Amino acid sequence: MTSSTLKALGCVLLSFSASVLADAQNQLPKKTSSISGKVTVRGTGVPGITVGAVAYGSNMRGGKTSFGSVTDSQGNYRISDLPAATYDVAPAAPQYVLASLNMRRKQVIVEEGEALDGVDFLLVRGGVITGKVTNADGQPMLEQHIHVAKVEDRQRPSELPLSLNMAMYQTDDRGVYRVFGLPPGKYKVAAGLPERSVSFGGSGGAKYKQTYHPSATDPAQATVIEVGEGTEAKDVDIVLNRREMTYSASGRIVDGETGKPLANIGYGLTKLFEHGSSGISGPTTTAAGEFRFDGLTPGKYMVSIDTSTDAYGEPVNFEVIDQDVTDIVLKTSKGGSISGVVVFEGLNQKTSRGKYGDLMVVAQSAEDEKFMGRRSGPPAMVGPDGSFRAAGVRPGLTGFWVFSRSSDGGREFDITRIERDGVPQLRTIEVKEREQVTGVRLIVSPRTGVLQGSVKVENGQIPIERVWVSLQRSGDAERTGYGVPLDARGRFRLNGVAPGTYDLTASAYVSEAGNRATVKQQVVITGDQPTEVTLVIDLKSAVPPGRP
Repeated sequence: MTSSTLKALGCVLLSFSASVLADAQNQLPKKTSSISGKVTVRGTGVPGITVGAVAYGSNMRGGKTSFGSVTDSQGNYRISDLPAATYDVAPAAPQYVLASLNMRRKQVIVEEGEALDGVDFLLVRGGVITGKVTNADGQPMLEQHIHVAKVEDRQRPSELPLSLNMAMYQTDDRGVYRVFGLPPGKYKVAAGLPERSVSFGGSGGAKYKQTYHPSATDPAQATVIEVGEGTEAKDVDIVLNRREMTYSASGRIVDGETGKPLANIGYGLTKLFEHGSSGISGPTTTAAGEFRFDGLTPGKYMVSIDTSTDAYGEPVNFEVIDQDVTDIVLKTSKGGSISGVVVFEGLNQKTSRGKYGDLMVVAQSAEDEKFMGRRSGPPAMVGPDGSFRAAGVRPGLTGFWVFSRSSDGGREFDITRIERDGVPQLRTIEVKEREQVTGVRLIVSPRTGVLQGSVKVENGQIPIERVWVSLQRSGDAERTGYGVPLDARGRFRLNGVAPGTYDLTASAYVSEAGNRATVKQQVVITGDQPTEVTLVIDLKSAVPPGRP
């Protein structure tokens, strides 16, 4: 091999090595973090308690999101190898509750490579409420769900920790129930069907209206039960007196043009109240296009089609009074379609598609008073060239939602501009009945901005859980804002924010004044680096209503 050839080969190897080194430096593995602390009861560490950390709102794309550790003989724990994220941290000890907070977890923001110490949990033994549920004849009521609400000083019920509500306590085969792990305080206990609940199932018959201990259907008449640390309130019995007969409602979903029944169509049921509604999704229609709801209490309802590929159906209202309702017919109509392309504003299209993963477009109808909100068609996949076709579009004004199912840099996108055949549109496009709209361009901007910071309190102290931070685009009240609570260190982080100018507000509810103390600041968010902000709340600003 000649000298010149060796030199050339050496240059190639040197260049290759430099390239590999540069790539390695650009792709260094991110440093992992850790969370540590101590679990104690009455000042003594408790061994054998599992402490878990679950990533909250992170974009770790298919990675591990749950981590855990067990306390040692001194009650110490350490959860290692954590990616940077926001975590919910909690001890798994159902018989205990946090001594200082009416919650079962702490939220912490962990930075890359941070060893966060001092996430301690001071526990006390929870209280217990037990009793029996019977009917007026003294017969035990089996599988009755028990509802427990904590009563504040002002006699206003508040929600219990999520883990307790999710436990779905119910009576056993003797009609006996036992609710444990309750924070010390005052409670109202009930069994039976809540007034605003909606459900269907069973074979009809009767359901009992929600009744509070001992036999009151009015929450104001309920007997308040006080529970102390590690104490048990026994014989908190409930007698269910007021029975409500239940009925069924049935019908079909058919093609609006041919009248033929439509199989495997999803549908939902909504119960309508004077102020608001409550809904639940059902299964799908039978081969004959039929649907049926059992166990309905008297009231006004609405049945609607959940999704369909290229058609839509208007909801149908009905009322249950004192008999079954039959022959409800939902007719589908052929929908229109919208075709176009999704374009990344100011970004390389090919690179952006690779970064943000599989994009989806959802066409949303404008607010519908009858349906009480927006209605969406099925998601449309965006092709490699950015093209999409949304089908089953209702006539009228239609807006759009663009998101990614597998994203490292933000799961949603702001639509900064909409064009139709090159003409700019106002946030929505008008679609006529069965119209096949083409030539639509959705220019989108990824929500990659990060706003983080802390909130400090002056002229008093207030529990962290009473402080909330919210973000609203300046001068644009119609857009949905962002909101988060503070973590255990008084910090907050808002991920996936579109670049722009925003109004940042921190508010704290001051129970003594019966009002909120707030502070507002304008911030500019870019997609390059996190924006850091410190807000200061003066609790003296929470002046009681009517006081100068």
